[in-house]
Amino acid sequence: MRGAGQSTRAETVAGGWRLDGVKALIPLAGRCERLLVTAETSNGPSAFVVAGSAPGVRVGSAKGTLGMRALRMADVAFDGVIVGEDVRLAADPRRVVDASRVALCALLAGVSRAVLDHAVPYAKQRIVHGEAIARKQAIAFKLADMHIAVQAMRWMGLRAAAELDASPTATRNARLAQRYAAENGMKVADEGVQVFGGYGFVRDLPLEMWYRNARSLSVLDGCVGV
Repeated sequence: MRGAGQSTRAETVAGGWRLDGVKALIPLAGRCERLLVTAETSNGPSAFVVAGSAPGVRVGSAKGTLGMRALRMADVAFDGVIVGEDVRLAADPRRVVDASRVALCALLAGVSRAVLDHAVPYAKQRIVHGEAIARKQAIAFKLADMHIAVQAMRWMGLRAAAELDASPTATRNARLAQRYAAENGMKVADEGVQVFGGYGFVRDLPLEMWYRNARSLSVLDGCVGV
């Protein structure tokens, strides 16, 4: 991810490149031996494999986050980091970003499907005023909308993945899939908590964990960890 209002740039120097900039919320940054870094050059974006111990690389302390806490996300700064031409990837970095967006869509679709698979049986079994809450329109419509969103996430992700298999890049469809999943994954998680009411708010059930994970995944973008 990119720090707010900041970017990472690469400029040619004798024998290689000089990297300057900041990357925000990098998963497991403190444990990485190598960092895959995307940077803007005069000819467009490029990607570099940078040693975590290279001079000029500064890894901040892990930040407390809402979800995915085991990833221990931290900011990474590049202050005049010199790398050789041999660590520059020949592949188009847009393909790496597109693949990451497809992966994020798949993760959010999986989290959303888990929420739905938990909510539907509960709604059928939970009896209020003599009938299952699944028979009440307020709940039934929520479940229907959740099902539509989960299927749409799945198919948008599959379409982008198929295009990426057949083409060097799939920027438009990968971005659309990731954005749709980011917006609707959070909605599905929230609706799942609502279906369970106060019970969904406690840690006896995994709903609150899926809610936090959906929130965390929804703010990630592009090549996570670069």
